[in-house]
Amino acid sequence: MRPLLSLICVGLASGCGVLLDLDPPDDASAPGLDAALADAGVGDGGGMDAARPDAGPPVECSIDETCGDDSFCNGAERCDLGACVAGRPVSCDDGVRCTVDECDEASRACGHRPDATLCPTPDVVCLSATCDPALGCVVERDDTACDDGVHCTVDRCGPTGCEHVPRDALCAAGEYCAVSPDAGGSPGCVRIPDCSTDAECPALQCNGPGRCEGGVCTYSPITLDPTCTDPDPCLPVFCDEGTCRTGTRTVCPASDPNVCTVEECLRNETGNTVTCASVPRTGACSPSAPCSMGTCMSGTCVETSICSTPADACYVSTCTGGGGCADTPVACGANATCLAGAGGPVCACNPGYERCEPTDFGCACLAASDAGTAIDAGRRDAGATGTADAGGRDAGFDAGDLACTLGRMDCDMNGSCECRGLLSRCLAGRCECLLTCGLGQVCCRDMMLGIGYCGRASDCSMPP
Repeated sequence: MRPLLSLICVGLASGCGVLLDLDPPDDASAPGLDAALADAGVGDGGGMDAARPDAGPPVECSIDETCGDDSFCNGAERCDLGACVAGRPVSCDDGVRCTVDECDEASRACGHRPDATLCPTPDVVCLSATCDPALGCVVERDDTACDDGVHCTVDRCGPTGCEHVPRDALCAAGEYCAVSPDAGGSPGCVRIPDCSTDAECPALQCNGPGRCEGGVCTYSPITLDPTCTDPDPCLPVFCDEGTCRTGTRTVCPASDPNVCTVEECLRNETGNTVTCASVPRTGACSPSAPCSMGTCMSGTCVETSICSTPADACYVSTCTGGGGCADTPVACGANATCLAGAGGPVCACNPGYERCEPTDFGCACLAASDAGTAIDAGRRDAGATGTADAGGRDAGFDAGDLACTLGRMDCDMNGSCECRGLLSRCLAGRCECLLTCGLGQVCCRDMMLGIGYCGRASDCSMPP
């Protein structure tokens, strides 16, 4: 490799830092090894230096961000041991059985389209299922499907099917509604017959038993009559001077998908008054938190997350803006890869890098001694101190020491020059920031460059 001089100027405060790559060319006698491997001086005795071979060709990636393909629906890609791996597709399942859940790349969000065909078909002919995006499958009534063609019956769809309730008041004077008339006649309004005995008088709604007087059926009005009713519980139905009458229908508030109670109509004993009462309901409810599904239990909406825990510990499940679930890679920082350990995710350095240093973002791996950086693996020659080598320098002085003289410092005395004097200092074996930052900012560390800078307090990102 040819020597490379790199200048990096950081505009955070006055001054520029200089990084010097003192990696010399390969030895002619040993390709792949540095020229510093065998010093010509007395110090090494002609032996090889402690330096490693070069790290080889550059890896494909060092951080997750370099692997992104800007596609939302196929998930977030991550860097795994220097190679990009595919992301996990976004899950848009909202937990509602009758919605078609789709990931929309254009809006970068999940869509949930209701489809009633995904609901089970009720066995009752007058009931049909529709899909509510919040409540799921909802059963609706169709009273028109229950028309029996009889003028004097009230036809409605009930919970178990069609109901046909006779109503004498729908017939003319002197008639009553016969659902099953004698002598095989058709159902409908029938004339009250002449009589010779009480048994020949038919039962009329809101009237007591008939009495045959002079060949004519006579009746006495009553207040309560169980046959004076209606399938619609919101409709007042009551006896009034021998006639079964109806009042104005009561309308209760619609069901709130966020509440697990429903307002239902309740008639009083005489049937002339209808009130609304809150009763617990079953089924789905609308959750308050995104990426959750709600189920009504004892009048309360119980919410559960639809985002399952990824099997791979190096991913965390997060909620997307469209209500879907995306597996996001655990951020390990530059040149580091997440490994799933027994105790959870662990950040490990990629090949050619060493010493995972904690940062505000996770971890930053410093380059290994001879991974193409400014510092050679041979920290010190093996020769005697004070003996000059062929370069005229002391045999105990190598590239690592020279780099540390160029504004960098070896804070933890391990032979690597991890701290740059510009805006930073060595404190308790670590490279610390020296800056005094403004409101809403904190002093952040860049462990790769060994400098401090003022970043946002929330995530250490650079302010605009």
